[in-house]
Formats: sequence, structure tokens, C-alpha cells
Amino acid sequence: MCFKKFFLSFLIFSISLIYICGEDLKVLDLKSVVNFAISNNSLIKETIEKEKSAKYEKKSAQADFYPKLYFSYSYTRLAESPEAYFLNQAFPFGPKNDFDWNIGFNQPIFLGYALRIKKKMAEVGIDISKIERDMATLDVALMVKVAYFKVLMTKREVEIERESVRRLKSHVKDAKNFYKEGLIPKNDLLKSQVALSYALENLEKAKRDLTLSKSNLNRILMWDIDKKIEVKDIKDVKKITFNLDNLYREADGKSPELRLLKKYIDMGDLKIRLAKSSYYPKIFLFGKYEQVGDNFGATNNDYQNYNNFYFGVSLKWDFFEWGKKKAEVAKSKYERNSLVEKLKGIRDMVLLDVKKGFEDLKVSERNIITAKGALKQAEENFRIANLRYREGLTNSTEVLDAEEYLVKAKANYFSSLYGYEIAKAKLLRAVGKM
Repeated sequence: MCFKKFFLSFLIFSISLIYICGEDLKVLDLKSVVNFAISNNSLIKETIEKEKSAKYEKKSAQADFYPKLYFSYSYTRLAESPEAYFLNQAFPFGPKNDFDWNIGFNQPIFLGYALRIKKKMAEVGIDISKIERDMATLDVALMVKVAYFKVLMTKREVEIERESVRRLKSHVKDAKNFYKEGLIPKNDLLKSQVALSYALENLEKAKRDLTLSKSNLNRILMWDIDKKIEVKDIKDVKKITFNLDNLYREADGKSPELRLLKKYIDMGDLKIRLAKSSYYPKIFLFGKYEQVGDNFGATNNDYQNYNNFYFGVSLKWDFFEWGKKKAEVAKSKYERNSLVEKLKGIRDMVLLDVKKGFEDLKVSERNIITAKGALKQAEENFRIANLRYREGLTNSTEVLDAEEYLVKAKANYFSSLYGYEIAKAKLLRAVGKM
């Protein structure tokens, strides 16, 4: 059953990647874009590689518990055979050619708990790399969402400016007819033509902004910045009700910034313990088999037995180093204390981000209602002004003012819609959620 679920999930994900990367791509949806970015962004890949490195660091620390095996071979040729003198008579006591090889082991028995502490530090290192990956994932997801809604906003701006150009062209046409009939002065016609020129300029600027916003989204997705893409619009905002106290509690437990610092504090505790481990003696078990002789295989020795086996226990205790150990322990303690103080400051910043995100979301929600009402009023205002102009009851200034209000009202409405989604994404990021 689990295999079927895994296979189905893999199939769906693969199809989504093909859909996103395909040459015939027409429309991208937010969820697929976020998933693709998380799978391919270099920032996340960097943290994944760090996590792999941390896992091998743990394996390295684990290996220190096992005995170390070694082999050595040496050859020494003396200028003269070694001799000892007794009663003015020389006695040889070694060969001129000395061959020595040995194989042995060294097993740590007790190192002041250092090995155990280093292994624990490696495990905390893995936890740190995982949190860094979570943080990178949240950051990339937020970047994608902001860029995605920026594309939607600039796309709307193009549509708004294009509609404005169409309305102004119709108005200029009416103004030309009225001018020919002598119903309006030339100044009134010129105002309309200038307004149309401005609208055409604004349309070109909006097109430029749309192109750049798409290029920015391509950059985040690590595609060619000139790749042609289209994004799927949202039908309506998905409003969510949040409780500020609950958000604070979630941020305390889920914010990767806080989780990361807490792990660094754990690492600081372990560094203190590691520094204190130098107070204890170090005990090793060792053994060695050795052959010494005057030939290549060290199997011939006329002066002593050519082979021997050593086995024993060694103890080393550096009990006085002029305060060096005490200084290292103190250094680790102060470093740990500095992280505790830093955690307090970072926690305040995280909670402030949550508060700001919460307030921004409430403002965005209210702005949607306000902007929606203003848009209806602006549309009606333009309809009335345009109708009055065609009936000769007003001049172009009223129509142009109404057109400007309508453009701003439409831009504000869609800005409030996408602004709400961006504010929601930033709030969730502050809490530590995607």
C-alpha cells in the first residue's frame, strides 16, 4: 500500500515537472512553481550538501570509538656497524643494515568523555543543517510567491493600461468629431490627445514591468530569464482568520531562526563539556607485533630475537598547563552565553515580524473591501462623465479626471488582492510555515 502511494506521488510530481519544463508550457500555477523551485534552487541544494557533510561528520566521530590499526616499515643503513667498547675492546651489537616493520593497534579506553561528546556534537550538526535547509526552503517559497504575484500584478497593469488606451482613443475620436462640428475648442481636443499619449507611454512601461517580473520569476526558478511563461491567476483571495497569540506560540516552536539558535546553544553546551574533558586523564590500550633484522623481510637478527609482541595500557594526564584548560572552558562558556543573549534579541525580532505580518494582513483585507467599493464608484463616475461629455454637458477635463480615477481604482483593487496574498505569505514565513 505504501509503495503504491509512493509511486503515485512520484508519478504526479514527475508529470508536474514535465508540465513546468515543457516547451509548450502555457500557464503555471503557484503550487507547481513553488514545488519546482524547492526542488531546484541552488540555495536549497547548498543546504542539502551541508547536511550530507554533517552526516559524514557523525560517521567520522563514530569511527573514533574503534581501534586504530597501523602498519609501518623502515630501512636504515649505517656508515659503520654499531659497536660497544669494553676494556678497550670493540664488540658489535647491531647490523649495519637495519630493517624494521611492525603492525599494531591503538584503542581508546577513556578520553574524558570527549569521544561521546564529539559524536553528540556531530548529531547536533546534522540537526543544524536540517534547520538551515528548512529555512532556505521557506525563504525560496516566499521569494517565489512574491515574484509570482508580482507577475500577476504587472499583468493586470498591462490590461488596465490597455483598457485605458482603448477608452481614451474612443474619447479622442469623439473629441475630434465635436471639434469639427465646432462644439468644443481646440484646447479641449489637445487635452484628450495628450492624455492618450500619456496612456500609451504608461502601457509601454507596464509591458516592460511585466517582462522584468517574468524574468525575475525565471531567475528564482533558475530558468533562462528570457523563457516565455504565463502564470495562472487567482479567482479570489483565500482569507484565513489568525489568532495573534496562537501565531506567537507557533513562531516560538516553528521559526527556523529560533530553532537554529537553540541548536547552536546546545552546541555551545557540548563545547563546554568538551573543554572540561581535558581535565581527565587519557587511557589507551595498545598492541604491536614487530620484526627487526638485517634482511628485507627482517627475519634474520644475530643480535636479538627478530620478532616480538607488545601489549599494554598507557595513561596520559596533562594536569597542569598554566591555566590553559580553564581559559578554554571559560571561553566556551562566554560564547554560549552570548548565544543565549542573541536568542532573546532574535526572538523579539521574530515576534515583531509576526506582529507586523498580522497587522499587514488585516490592513490588506480591509483594503480589498475599500478598493472594491472605490472601483465600482470609479466605473460609474466614468460612465456618467463620458455620457455627459457625449451629450455636450461637460468638457474633456471631467472625462480625463474620471479616467484617471478609474485607472487608479482598478490598480488599487488588484494591488490589494495580490497584496493580501503576499502579506499572508510573509506572515506564514515569519511563523515558520509555508
